[in-house]
Amino acid sequence: MGRNSLVTAMLIGLAIVVLLGACGGATPTPAPTATPAAELSSTSTPMPVPASTPMPTPTGTPASTPDSTPPPTPEPAELGVAAFLQQCEQATVALATPFMGGAIDLNQLAQSDDITWGNIADIYASAVDAYSELNPPHELQEYHNAWLRTGEAFRDHARTRPSEESFIGEFLVHLLETVFPASLEIGLDPDKSEEEKQWLLEALFKEALGELLGPDFAAAGETHDEALRALSAETSALLEESGCYFGLTPFSEAEGQGGLTLEGGSTVIRDIDDDHGDTFEGASAIAVDVPVEGAIDYFGDSDLFLFQAEEGKVYKIYVELGTLSNSLTTLYGADEQQLDFADSTAIFWETQGSGDHYVEVTVWSDDTGSYVLTVSNVDDDHGNSLATASPAVVGQPVQVFIGYDGDLDYLVFQAEEGQSYQISVELGTVSEASLTLYDVDRFLQAFGPGPIDWEAPASGDYYVEATAFGETGTYFLSVTASG
Repeated sequence: MGRNSLVTAMLIGLAIVVLLGACGGATPTPAPTATPAAELSSTSTPMPVPASTPMPTPTGTPASTPDSTPPPTPEPAELGVAAFLQQCEQATVALATPFMGGAIDLNQLAQSDDITWGNIADIYASAVDAYSELNPPHELQEYHNAWLRTGEAFRDHARTRPSEESFIGEFLVHLLETVFPASLEIGLDPDKSEEEKQWLLEALFKEALGELLGPDFAAAGETHDEALRALSAETSALLEESGCYFGLTPFSEAEGQGGLTLEGGSTVIRDIDDDHGDTFEGASAIAVDVPVEGAIDYFGDSDLFLFQAEEGKVYKIYVELGTLSNSLTTLYGADEQQLDFADSTAIFWETQGSGDHYVEVTVWSDDTGSYVLTVSNVDDDHGNSLATASPAVVGQPVQVFIGYDGDLDYLVFQAEEGQSYQISVELGTVSEASLTLYDVDRFLQAFGPGPIDWEAPASGDYYVEATAFGETGTYFLSVTASG
């Protein structure tokens, strides 16, 4: 995300913008601009000289003609991109500082209901006024103007809303109740490519911002994105690294390194140490069965890990919460395609091939804190699919071990057409077992807790799926011919 799209970045950026204004409701008044002396002289009226009093000419000195035209006011030298961004960053800090009443816990602040639409209107009115005073270099002029349009659109929309209503409350409700569920549905759709998912997520975020901030802001955001894409690679990189432009870039999420900290009543925009990378290329390599510590360091942070999996093995991927209150864990294959995810619970996964697998840890709220991730092997006595089913002999009981919640054990036996069979269980340490019978094409034949009485419609292989919902433990499964 980072700076590559205003509309996607704003879902994170807006929350932080609000944070900057949380401890005040007053609008900071920009410092008065002193009028340069040269400008004063250009607007002053020279004192008239009476016509009856000629000006004496000094002896030996040629007479001179007074020049009544004051010298032109020199144009201020245009700053380079790097120097301008440093000046802009200082303006950003100065703009934010009046809102700060002391050190602020960003996590607690994000849950506040004290930020109103009136506060937002005041904050962005001040931001637009402050940035209107800046004189960007030619390379940044279009981007600067585009930013001003987005700020004005945000300010104007906030002014149309009831000033005492909570902005942060509406923002979080909209995010958690609408945007988050829809984005999960898109991300988990197995029928869509990554490109399609990215396009749909972009469209979702644009629609969400339009609903929350008004259509004028969404349109201004498009112009902002176009201006950003038009920047040279060098200018874009300098802009990415800077803390310039209040409200849009308190975090440089592209590398998971940028951030905003508040210390002793002042605002400091600086790098935040991130313990694990948030890209596949920057994923931290971990070993199976070795716990690794991690932390969600800032709002929007995610941590990616790489481990080597072996074909046919079952892995448990579990996040033990430390100071973090919740977690979202996502498993990806070597092709970076999503395989499974879990919300504060464990993932159990039987690999279909050896090689690189990735685990992403993040949160579904605005929380930050520590956790411990463990990817471990799970003992599994029977395969979890038709392809990995264990052979069973008619008339010989087979012990089944349910090793984890959700474990499925498949057994395959040969049946003869017209023969009746009974499939039964003898409970061991589990209180109930569930059985499902399939043919080789996975057409359902029968199901139930057992015993199942069934007549084979044709000769061939048949598969029994055994599990125990919500339990782990053992039981014996038997297939016997009857009749």
